[in-house]
Amino acid sequence: MKKRKVDIAACPVCGSRRIGMGKLNSGVLFGVTSWKSVCEDCGYQGEPLLFDSEEEYKLFKNALEEQKKNKKSI
Repeated sequence: MKKRKVDIAACPVCGSRRIGMGKLNSGVLFGVTSWKSVCEDCGYQGEPLLFDSEEEYKLFKNALEEQKKNKKSI
């Protein structure tokens, strides 16, 4: 049996999974400016990262957290 692809979309800046099509109040006007996804947590506008599995997403989130820790300690 073939495994089903998961496709988890996440913000490349903060790792949030609350990323979707922009709304007028987020500063993105579809059809006039461009087609952008918007992160509801940090406001990032652009293409989300896509992950094939929950494990890949967790590895990315852990790497983001490590990066934040290292920046705080500098």
